[in-house]
Amino acid sequence: MSNEPPPAQGPVDVTVGRQYRLLTRADRIDHDDEFLQEDCETWQIDPLHIFAGMEYCPGVLRPARRKLPPNAGGNARE
Repeated sequence: MSNEPPPAQGPVDVTVGRQYRLLTRADRIDHDDEFLQEDCETWQIDPLHIFAGMEYCPGVLRPARRKLPPNAGGNARE
């Protein structure tokens, strides 16, 4: 018996259910962006908004994500 999943039947839309995207070097941090916490499982908004308006720097700051608009699919950039 194989542990592999059965092959998909037709094209698969990997963006279904996608609600966030990771910030990149091209982003400015918004007040409602979420940062990965020290437990590496939970995300939290910066309560003091001290990073809002700054350029996101992935080598210095923790991973951050931004909520996608409801009809963005998977390719939209805010």
